[in-house]
Amino acid sequence: RGEIKYQRFFERDPRDPEKESGSLSADEIESSKLHPQRFKFQFNHNQQLDGRSRLIASAMVYSDSQFQKEYELIENPDPNTAQNFSVNINRQFSKGSVTLSATQTRVFSELALLNRKIDLTQIQYLPALSFQFSDTFWRSGKTTLTRSVSGSIVRYYRVKGYNGEGISVTPRLNFQFPIFQHFNVSINVGKQISSFEVRDPDLPGSDDEYGFQILDGKAEINTTVSRIFAIESGIFSRFKHMIKPRLQYDYVEDVRQTSTSGVPFGGVVSTRRLATFRLENVLLAKRRFFERSVKLTSLSLDRMRKNNIDPVITRKLELILGQEFGSEKLLVEQLGRLFGETISTQQKNTILTYAEKGVIPLLNNQVRGQTREGKSWTLASLNFVQHYDVLKKDPYFQPIGPAVKGSETKSGKPLLPLRTNLTFTPETAFSFNLFNRYHHQKRRIVEYSLGVSVGVNAHNKASVNFRNNEFAYQTPFGNDVAAANTFGFSNNFEASDELSFGFSGTVNLDADSYTFRRRLSSSAFTVDYRPDCWNIRLALTEKVGNTTTSSGREQEYIDRTLYAYINLGGIAIPEQILPNLE
Repeated sequence: RGEIKYQRFFERDPRDPEKESGSLSADEIESSKLHPQRFKFQFNHNQQLDGRSRLIASAMVYSDSQFQKEYELIENPDPNTAQNFSVNINRQFSKGSVTLSATQTRVFSELALLNRKIDLTQIQYLPALSFQFSDTFWRSGKTTLTRSVSGSIVRYYRVKGYNGEGISVTPRLNFQFPIFQHFNVSINVGKQISSFEVRDPDLPGSDDEYGFQILDGKAEINTTVSRIFAIESGIFSRFKHMIKPRLQYDYVEDVRQTSTSGVPFGGVVSTRRLATFRLENVLLAKRRFFERSVKLTSLSLDRMRKNNIDPVITRKLELILGQEFGSEKLLVEQLGRLFGETISTQQKNTILTYAEKGVIPLLNNQVRGQTREGKSWTLASLNFVQHYDVLKKDPYFQPIGPAVKGSETKSGKPLLPLRTNLTFTPETAFSFNLFNRYHHQKRRIVEYSLGVSVGVNAHNKASVNFRNNEFAYQTPFGNDVAAANTFGFSNNFEASDELSFGFSGTVNLDADSYTFRRRLSSSAFTVDYRPDCWNIRLALTEKVGNTTTSSGREQEYIDRTLYAYINLGGIAIPEQILPNLE
């Protein structure tokens, strides 16, 4: 299977060479280039060669360096891709896989629409061989010892700068065992071993070798306490409350990852010493379904005779005429006893269509036969996560390798904010989610969000969400979270089997920082038409932004975009052209 996508934007106004030429002089830009073509081309192909092998090919081309920022809403695109071509062949084995890949990547030299020069110092060609294997080589009861190895062999090339070869291998051991009967322990230890040879063809004597070894480990001890509550009446038959405390420690060795000769690149693995306590509360539920009683009446048999049902069957059914059964299942069981193996499943289903359902519940001593118990699902969960960054305990700590990740607290404050997440799902069509972060040093909640969603099916659903975060921060794992004070909404409704509509939007609630006349910072309206096996979507999006005029005054503008998307065959393909409009 595969896809070819081409996205083109037609802009009415010319671009400003004074502000969008980057390092080029505005005088160098011809007037004919002030209306540049804005497009994105994408190609994907995924083919299974045999039962264990697969070929994946892809290509992506951007017209300019600002396309991702303006039309895909990526504020700081990294990498700022100009072209990317790749081919991968993957071979699966019983205990691992091997992938042979070749990639060519070109990156724009700067974020400037009218300057389309390529950064020749970036890696452009990268053939590589990657592999991963794992095996449980010892098991005794609940105790297991698993070994694994993963890594890659690469050769990279730059038009200008250092070329070279590199190999990286990470052997790992995972040991899981019970302790004190009720506790489980998991210890995962690995070591990343890297070695590189580099050279600059334009710089004599630049040949260099360097490598590094980074030890990492994760340890966890946990237990589970649970209790089951049986309910005699009501819509729920049983509840199961599980409490699972986890104590974890995450360690990454602090290692210098650059060459002593000054090669301007190296490893990017930051050191980490993070202790975490997690308390997970899960409430499982089983629902009680009430079933109406069924019985065969004289009217039922008359209808069967008029429709030419086998007379042998109708005569035998007279033996259970007027008997009331608590559910269809009980009636089917009685038919099995009455006819034995001479009746087929299709004939049983036909008889059920003629049976009359009762309106009044059966007597109390028969109610148990009129109900059935459904499958269990997670009704609610309440989780607490408390991180303790050991590296922040020393305010003067300076890493040997890359900078330590995480900016939730200042140096000398190792206790990170407490995270709380509450989820409530009484029905598959309804969910409620609440999240907050409590900052111990500030003694207040600094971030919280609330989301509610309701849906009947994939095309009839609605949701609202509210999020407030006082300040931007980075987690200990390197995830960047922006400051926000927004309210979002979305709604999709189905007009018919072929036609559905949807709308969504985000409202800026920060009155202090929002000075323009519109608080609706983004919105989208969609129309989906699905005749036969096709899927056609039209979408109109709006986004409010601000720009600076030639006089230095900030001015609001509204970016409106019309999308047209046609899916031949109606097969969902990942990474579609449209942004997430749900």
